[in-house]
Parts: sequence; structure tokens; C-alpha cells
Amino acid sequence: MRFLLTIILITSIGAMAQSRRSVVIEDPNLNNGKTLYDEDKYKEAIPLLEQVVSASPENQEATYYLASSYYNDEQFEKAWGKYLALEKLNPDYNSFFYIEAAIVGVYLRKWSETEKLLKEYKNRTEGNSLSTKLQHRADYMLNYVKVSGKLSSMPITMKEPVVLLPPVNSPQSDYLPMLDPTGNKLYFTSRRFGGFHPDAANAKEGDEDLYFIIRNGNTWSNPELLPSPLNTDGNDGAASFSADGQTMIFGACGREDGVGSCDLYYSILEGAQWAIPKNMGNVVNSKEWDAHSTLSADGTKIIFSSNRPGSYGAQ
Repeated sequence: MRFLLTIILITSIGAMAQSRRSVVIEDPNLNNGKTLYDEDKYKEAIPLLEQVVSASPENQEATYYLASSYYNDEQFEKAWGKYLALEKLNPDYNSFFYIEAAIVGVYLRKWSETEKLLKEYKNRTEGNSLSTKLQHRADYMLNYVKVSGKLSSMPITMKEPVVLLPPVNSPQSDYLPMLDPTGNKLYFTSRRFGGFHPDAANAKEGDEDLYFIIRNGNTWSNPELLPSPLNTDGNDGAASFSADGQTMIFGACGREDGVGSCDLYYSILEGAQWAIPKNMGNVVNSKEWDAHSTLSADGTKIIFSSNRPGSYGAQ
């Protein structure tokens, strides 16, 4: 969830910048706090902005930057309070802070309050052609909040999640898990060291590669790196499968037969081995980024992410 919400925030920041009011303030703490904020130094910006808000609680710009700094520093309760304070100070400060506040509300599971914020955003931006993609994101978030609110009030029938211990999970990023149709083999993408691409000396993570683990009763095997040419020294990951388990679709970047920067490939299971993957061609792939596919159960539709022209924004 957080991954999805972060992408919403990052890809919308341009619209926020356009709508933010331009106010000349001489307070050095505010100016320095804004500079640190723009440099992503949120922990350093917070005490300066707190001083400004403490001395001038009506300062809208300082309140906004403090709320956003709290958010980026994952101090969600404090961020929530400041976003609501900004709404009281000036509900027209800019429309986008309603989206930021709603993202925080989702983290805090404040469903009814978040629903009101999203509706307020939609009311304030309706008919604005510049915010069409933000309207669609708001619609998606609004539906998510409504459904989540209902689900949260229902009795818990599922067990608490259990973290898969090392070596399944690593100190690096491990994500995009996908069970094969049998439920006994789990494929996932990992940026752990030891993949196909040589690890740089000062690298914090490796390139993306496809791994799998096998269920053994109630336990899982050690991760295994899928062989070449499924994996290469480029980024490879995000596998999905047909209902019969015989076809795998995944994303791969920078290959010689690529159509764009990253493309969708498919491979057929032949016995116990996956066949040499094939590019899905320029009918499916574009000259841009195409990846993160899901194959429908009947095998007739592929849903995937792309930042090709005509889309609402980045992946």
C-alpha cells in the first residue's frame, strides 16, 4: 500500500507546485526550513518550521511545510494534525494538500475523515483539465477508503501475517511476490546482492532479478535465482502466470531485442524448465517503460503498467 501511495504523491508533485501560493516571507527560519525541505532534509527542517508555527500559528505556508515535513519523516500523527490545522486556517491554500492529508489519513486508518478530504479535493478541482489524472487518482483512493472502512469494521477472520525470515527475505529490497497456480512455488523480485549483475563496491542494492522459493509443508526453501536467459545482468522481475501455470510473463529491461527501455516477455514451461523467453513485440510493448503485468485467469487479457504517451502519468 505504501508503495502505491508514495507513487501517487511523487507523480503529482508537479501539480502541487503549480497550485502552491507564492508568499514572500522574511522569517529566516521559514526560508531555511523550506530550503532544507527542498533538499529532502526533513529532520533538519522540522525544528525550524516548528519555531515558526509556534510563534505564528496562523502562518499558512509554515504550517503546510511542517505538515509535509512530518509526513516525509513518517511522523504521521503530527502531519495529520497540521494538515487539519491548515484546512482551518485556509481551506483554499491549495487543492493538493487535501490529497497529501488523505494519504496520511490512510496510513492512520482514519477512514471517514479521509473520505471527507478526498471529496473536498474533488469538489475543488472538478472541471479543471490540468487535474484530470489527479481526479482519477482521487477516485481510486476514495473507493479504496470506502472499502477499507467497511472491511475494518468487520470481524477479523484471517491470521496475523508472518514475516518470512532470512534467507527468504534479505537486507535489500524483496517485493512483487507471485504464487504459481499450484500454490507451492512463490516467485519474487529481489535486489539482493549476488544476482547476475556484478555488485558495485559501494552499492546499497543490486539490480532486480527473479527468484523463487518452494513450499515444504509449513516452511519454504532457500531462494533460488532463476537461470539465464530468464535473468540477465539487467533488471528482470514482476512475474505473473496463466491459470494452468504453463506461461509466465515478466518484465525485463535493456535487452538487445527490447522495444523500449523495459518490455514484457513470456516464457513457456517445458517439463520442469522455462523456455527461452520471447519479447511480446511492439503491439504490446512500446518505446517507453512497460512492466508489472497480470494475466487474467482465462488467459485472454494482460493488465500491465506503462508510461507510454497518452497515459495519466508515470508508472
